[in-house]
Amino acid sequence: MKNLSQEQLRNFELAHKAEIETITQVLTRITTKSPEVIKPYLDAILKRLVQLQQVQLPLYETASPEELA
Repeated sequence: MKNLSQEQLRNFELAHKAEIETITQVLTRITTKSPEVIKPYLDAILKRLVQLQQVQLPLYETASPEELA
């Protein structure tokens, strides 16, 4: 899996700061954990999801039968 640089991850976090803060607040309410406890877990989840988004699948895994013909 392609590794994200710290700079790329930081840019992603800055671009989605409001959304990440909202998610943190919701998780704080439903788990009764502090934002400081939640943040490392949320950071790990976001990093993995962004990495998955950057993975390029080979043509044979994504192509329709017509595209392969």
